[in-house]
Amino acid sequence: MAASCSYEPMQTGSGIILTNDQMILVTALIKIGLMAAMATVLSRFDTFKRMFFLEREGVKGRIYFIALMGGLFSLGVLARILLGYVAADMGLEGSLLGGLVAGSIVGMTVGLAVSLPAVAAGEYGLIPIAVVAGLAGGLLHHFCYRQRQRISFSPLTLVFFRRYREDQNDRPHLRYDLRLLIVIVALSVLELGASKVWGRSVLFTLIPTHSWTLAALLIGKAAAIGVPLMIWDHTYVEMALAERERGIVQARLDALKSKIQPHFLFNTLNTIASLIRIDPPKARTVLQKLAQILRAILDTNDDFRPLEEELRFTDDFLDIERARFGEERIRVHKNVDPALLRIHVPSLLIQPIVENSVIHGLKKKSGTIRISAQKSDEYLHLIVEDDGVGISAERLSVVKNSGIGLSNVNERLHVLYGSDFDFDVESEPGKGTRVSVAFPLKSTSSRIAGNA
Repeated sequence: MAASCSYEPMQTGSGIILTNDQMILVTALIKIGLMAAMATVLSRFDTFKRMFFLEREGVKGRIYFIALMGGLFSLGVLARILLGYVAADMGLEGSLLGGLVAGSIVGMTVGLAVSLPAVAAGEYGLIPIAVVAGLAGGLLHHFCYRQRQRISFSPLTLVFFRRYREDQNDRPHLRYDLRLLIVIVALSVLELGASKVWGRSVLFTLIPTHSWTLAALLIGKAAAIGVPLMIWDHTYVEMALAERERGIVQARLDALKSKIQPHFLFNTLNTIASLIRIDPPKARTVLQKLAQILRAILDTNDDFRPLEEELRFTDDFLDIERARFGEERIRVHKNVDPALLRIHVPSLLIQPIVENSVIHGLKKKSGTIRISAQKSDEYLHLIVEDDGVGISAERLSVVKNSGIGLSNVNERLHVLYGSDFDFDVESEPGKGTRVSVAFPLKSTSSRIAGNA
C-alpha cells in the first residue's frame, strides 16, 4: 500500500507540474507548518502543560505522554498510508521529540507506537529507525539534564556564526544544539540509506534526486524538530515568569499580613496591660482569647479560609474589645446566610474592618456593629456598618489609602483580584460608617485551586 506513494512528476489542479524534488520541498514546508501548529495548540492547554512540564517524572505522567505523542504521530503515519498524505508522516521526528523531551524509554516506546500503522502495512523498517531515533533523543535528553540546560534548539544555529565563534573562543565545547543538529542529520541519512537498501516498500521515506534537495530536506527535518522545541521552550519561560510573578504577589501578601498581625497584637497587649491591675480575671480571659487568635494565625498560612472561620476569628477579637470597653459598649448583630459559611474569603479581611469600627467609631460612645454577607451574580458581598461617630468628609477621601486597617484591606484585595473587586467606605459624621466589600467567587476558587 505504501509503495503507491511514488514521487513521479505530478500535475496539480491548476495545471502546474511538480517534479519529485519540488514535491519534496513542498512536503518539508508543510511538515514544518504542521509541527508548529501542533506544538502551539498543545502548549495552550493547561492539561498538556501540567503533563509536559510538571508531571512527566511519574509513571502515570510518562504513560500519558507516550499515549499523546505516540497517538498523534501514529495518526500521521496512518494518514500517509491510507490517504497518501505524505506530509503528515513524521514518525522519525515524533520519536526523536519523545526522547528529547522525556528520555530514552519514553522515546523508544513512542517510536514503537508510531511504527504500528507502518508494520500493519508491511513497512517493518520503520521499527528500528524510530526506536533508534527515540534512543538518540533520550541520550541527548539525559546529557542536557545533567548539564542543567533546557531542551531548546534553533535550526538556524549556524546562521549566527559570530555568536557561535565567540562562544567557542570563550569555552571550547560542542554545544547542545549542535549535538542535536548532528543527530538529526545522522538519523536522516540513516533513514535514506536504509530505504535504498531495503526498498521503499519496507521503509518509506522521501528520496531526493539532487544534492541541493537533500540539503533542503535535512534543513526541513531540523526545522520540524526545532520549531516545536522553541515553542515549548517559550511556553516554559512563560510559565516560569508566571510562577515568579505569583511568588512576588505572595511575598507582597505576606508582607501586608505581617503588618496586620503586629498592629493587632500591639492593641491587644495594650488592652491586657490596662486590665492586669484593675481586673486580673478579665485580663486572664483576654489572654485566653489572644491565645486562640494566635493559634488561628499560626495554624494556617493560607490566603483564604472559610467565612465561618473568619467570623469566628472576628468574634474572638470582639470579645477582647468588649473586655476592654465593657460588654454594654459594643453590640454585634450578624446577618449571614448559613449556606455562605463554607465559602472561602481572604483571610484577615473582616477583622481589620471591625477593628476600625471599634477604635474609630465606637471608642467614644456605645453602639452596634452589623455584619452581613450575601451572594449576588457570582459575587460575595460583605458589609460591616456601625452607628458610631462617623468619619469627616476630609478624612473619608483618604481613609482607604492611609493608615493600617482599611488601607491594608484595600491593597490586599487589589493584589488578589486586580481591579475586579469593589471596596467602598460611606460615612456621615454623627451617624456611623458603612464599609462594603465585593469580590468574585470564581476568581477566589481558581486561586485556591492554584495554591493547592
